[in-house]
Amino acid sequence: IYKQYKSLAETLQGTPVPQMLRGEDWELGKGVEVHLSIAAALDFHEKNNRWPQLHNADDASQMVEIATSISDSRKDTEGACWAQSIQYGFPMGEPRDVDEK
Repeated sequence: IYKQYKSLAETLQGTPVPQMLRGEDWELGKGVEVHLSIAAALDFHEKNNRWPQLHNADDASQMVEIATSISDSRKDTEGACWAQSIQYGFPMGEPRDVDEK
């Protein structure tokens, strides 16, 4: 059996509604924030040569800025993961704010 997987970069960008273990979370699109957070953390590390620190307001605001920037840059890409409204597990194509929590 031969199984081929996409790279992490392709998966982070090309999964419009990432699945979550809990069905309710998946239906509400909470996996979008998980994917955007991972992508933002990787970009943060690339820019700052360190990981964001816990309880650091400056790092947190920079992470939100990066995640929002990533989301905004993906809006016009077909099948991309960006902050859009999700209903019953289906992307609706209407932009929404990135959850900052």
